[in-house]
Amino acid sequence: KILNQIQQIDNLDHKCSFVSESKFDGILNCLHSKGQVQLTSGHKEYNDSYKVTNLIDYSNTSNTYYWAEADQETNWIEFNFLTRKIDLSSYQIKSSRFGSRYYHPKKWEIRGSNDQNHWDTLDERENCSDLNGSNIIKHFICKTPTHKHYQYIRFYQFESWCSSCPNRLAFSRFELYGDIYKT
Repeated sequence: KILNQIQQIDNLDHKCSFVSESKFDGILNCLHSKGQVQLTSGHKEYNDSYKVTNLIDYSNTSNTYYWAEADQETNWIEFNFLTRKIDLSSYQIKSSRFGSRYYHPKKWEIRGSNDQNHWDTLDERENCSDLNGSNIIKHFICKTPTHKHYQYIRFYQFESWCSSCPNRLAFSRFELYGDIYKT
């Protein structure tokens, strides 16, 4: 057991702790700048103006966002860390520019996997109004962290604040916090 802990310490590449709600400076920012993270949307993006990569385009100060007409099967975004794994402790979301009762997340889960088949739930929120408004930034601490190292993290949105379109996804920025490990 001690040897396993020493190997984990040796593989630690970078610690990305949450610092401020005004900054998105965590795992995604660190790995995106090195080309070491890939984003995928479970559903086709609405168009090129609303692409999933807008979520980690932190240098873009305009009001860009991600938007997709998802359904129960495609209501997710995935972060693939390619040659790295992460131990996720918290995450940060910025809502889209639209007012309350829009497609802002209301019920969601964050899950981790190493094979894209078996997923561990790291956090879940239900009837959460924290993001129900224009350009709201909120930091969330994972309620059920596993302290495992994952290559894939998925955000699943099960319900939005728009009752007529509960599966639509729309938000401006996303960031993850925790530790990055070499594989």
